[in-house]
Amino acid sequence: MIGIGQLLREAREEKQLSLADVERETKIRIRYLEALETENFSVLPGTIYMFGFVRSYASFLGLDAEEVVSRLKKEYQSEQEVQVETKPVRNPVTYSPRTRNIGRMLKLLAVALGICLILGYFYSYFLNRTPVDTPTDPAQVTDQIPAEPVVPPTEEQFEEVIQGIELVMTVVDQPGARCWVEVRADGITDFSGILVAGESKTVEAAETVWVKIGNAGVLSIIYNGEDLGNLGSPGEVLTLEFPMATEETNSQ
Repeated sequence: MIGIGQLLREAREEKQLSLADVERETKIRIRYLEALETENFSVLPGTIYMFGFVRSYASFLGLDAEEVVSRLKKEYQSEQEVQVETKPVRNPVTYSPRTRNIGRMLKLLAVALGICLILGYFYSYFLNRTPVDTPTDPAQVTDQIPAEPVVPPTEEQFEEVIQGIELVMTVVDQPGARCWVEVRADGITDFSGILVAGESKTVEAAETVWVKIGNAGVLSIIYNGEDLGNLGSPGEVLTLEFPMATEETNSQ
């Protein structure tokens, strides 16, 4: 059986579409499309994006999106189980507030002791020093190196621009479609209720958006302008958390 990446690539080539064509229609960046076709999923921001991008890409190519995502979930789950079995188990190390306080006190004592030793050394040095007559020389000329002007960094020197979060949730415009949604923006409940067919809800936050979806198969999500599509199946309950996004200013 061919892999998910090969399946997507062959379907795209059969339709004579370039990655740029797919990016323009699906709003999924080319580097993410390449990661999907090569199954280099570590390039993607997370598993939420992985399943969402595959669903949107497969649907755009006319494939059975649910079947493709189901296959991907099985393969991904099997890979995760293998990694868990081979990963060595380490005993967790816990730190109590008392342990941290003791460590902080030891550091302060070490710093104080070091300062005392340095002061004692200089005090002993100057106390035992024999005065030496210093001849008066003519005024000495000291070469001065002109200070270089400080140039503020330009915008190109900043690699990343930190953005907030904008989440747009829309129920598919189908008769009878409805979805219960609970949303928390930066830890504060923003919305809790039912969205009906064609209805949208936009949420903005500075750092995190927590979402619980009661019918993931009918709710599409756009995260900071990127269409993730439906992240689950009809009737599936999902709990998602979106962190603060970063975007490379020179990536485009």
